Amino acid sequence: MKRGVLKVFALGLVFCILAEAVACRGGGGKRVAEAETAGDDGGEAWLVARMAVRAGYLAVATGWNVAKSLPRLLRGPESRAGEYGPAFNGERRELGVPEIPPDWVLKEDGGQCFTYGVPSAEGGWRAEITVWCDRKTGAIFSEEHRYYSGRTFSVEGEGDDWPEYVLFRYTYVEPGKPWWFHYLHDPNCMECREKAWDLGPEGFDALLEEWGFECVFAPKMPP
Repeated sequence: MKRGVLKVFALGLVFCILAEAVACRGGGGKRVAEAETAGDDGGEAWLVARMAVRAGYLAVATGWNVAKSLPRLLRGPESRAGEYGPAFNGERRELGVPEIPPDWVLKEDGGQCFTYGVPSAEGGWRAEITVWCDRKTGAIFSEEHRYYSGRTFSVEGEGDDWPEYVLFRYTYVEPGKPWWFHYLHDPNCMECREKAWDLGPEGFDALLEEWGFECVFAPKMPP
């Protein structure tokens, strides 16, 4: 298939070159001047033909670029899950970032963004870890860890139930302030609100232990 595409573009290019050579050899520029003086439309016809030839050049060039890019576009972005999934846990451990358990499954893989998770016995997902990588360099720049308690709550005016979860986000491109925590809970639960006020690594682990998770943070914690 690749050779067939190359032949088509080669033939198109040869045709454009021959048409251009014929037009130039025929003294097209002189004919245009003579036709303008005599009020003839032959010069305009020649100009139209010349523009058509140049449009052919443009079509061949555009088609060639599309043909080169099409396989990459169809294939999609290169997956980074193998590089920054569980294989990256050594670096996570050094930074104090929760690791991706090796027995978790690759839930989604969008190339530069992928998600590992552990299924829940009741259906859905018990926990998820999503990693984002730079589109140009492919380097990891942030990841988000989400752990569900298994409970839900409703909010007045909202039709659907909301899952209770805690979220931890780490960014590799802002070493001065890499941590961000969030606890989504029933707004009427005062105990939950108190836990959310001072939610750091220690409180994060303590909360997850209540929900049946083991300690997820590595022993080395950032200052």
